[in-house]
Amino acid sequence: MPRTSSAAQRQTAADPEPDQALSHLLIRMANDVTRLRQEVERNRQEVRALSRAAPAASQPVADEPATVARLFDAAGFTGYMAILLLAFAFAFLLDLVMSTWLAFLIVGALFAGGAYALYRRGEDRAEDPATTPAPPAPPATPASPGTSGAPASPTERIDPMPPA
Repeated sequence: MPRTSSAAQRQTAADPEPDQALSHLLIRMANDVTRLRQEVERNRQEVRALSRAAPAASQPVADEPATVARLFDAAGFTGYMAILLLAFAFAFLLDLVMSTWLAFLIVGALFAGGAYALYRRGEDRAEDPATTPAPPAPPATPASPGTSGAPASPTERIDPMPPA
């Protein structure tokens, strides 16, 4: 007579039949979805009420520098999160055919290679005089009366008060 463990006996005694367990799970899931829809609808109505009550002057102007900066910040963060999630997805895709640590190592190496390539490109551009901005020109000094208009030498004293 085969012996069964007491844990296996407790599991079969506590669990209903698999079809019934699945039906209970589906019923609970449907109830959760219904509650979620009700909550979303309540939030939607609350947002509508708040948007009607808010004055139009509180709406940010699109060309304000702070608003534009916030939009770029949000775009940058969203792009970062997209790249991060895509990297995880790619690592888990590789995980299907190899060890998890090796899949993440490969993805990390790809990102390190991309970072190095971007670093080298920036370094090359920084050294290239065509892409490096020229330093600002020194401000022009007004010519003193009786001079040729050439800038004064460093040793020549400039009198703040011209002779009358």
